[in-house]
Amino acid sequence: MRKHWIMLTISFICIVIVPLGWLAQTLISERGNPQAMDGKINLTEWDFDRKGAASLKGVWDFYPGQLLSPADIEASVSGRKPLLATSGTQVPARWNKSLGQAHGYGTYHVQVQLTPRTTKNDYGIRTKNIRMAHRVFIDGKEIGGKGLPGKTKATDVVFLDIGMSEMNGPLIKSRA
Repeated sequence: MRKHWIMLTISFICIVIVPLGWLAQTLISERGNPQAMDGKINLTEWDFDRKGAASLKGVWDFYPGQLLSPADIEASVSGRKPLLATSGTQVPARWNKSLGQAHGYGTYHVQVQLTPRTTKNDYGIRTKNIRMAHRVFIDGKEIGGKGLPGKTKATDVVFLDIGMSEMNGPLIKSRA
């Protein structure tokens, strides 16, 4: 009988307590982290040396049905060529939530604010589980991506791969 209670206690700890502890630790570590709002995230107060990588979670600008280049975004910001209205979308989130359907295309955009001191450091962006063709740009330079994004199924070439791209000062490097 005693062995039975010991096994029940161990099972309870493994099934209930450990996952709750992991969840609490995750929520506590995310508290106080900057969040993207309205397509911008302010990392000027983030201590990269002490806290490490910053998450870019939050509300990004999303342009459904538009494959935009950095030049298109810049022209819109400067007012030379306004884009169609953006919709804010939570990142990360399912594609279906952003587009309203499983199939389609669009452009995500977030502006990251850094202090001049930190812009001289090495940075990277880690993308996880993007199951569609995509391109990643930092400061107008393509630093990575997979496949060839297209507006139709015939022009869209998809490769599934999880990659990492890094930015080193004025030079851009990409590795998969």
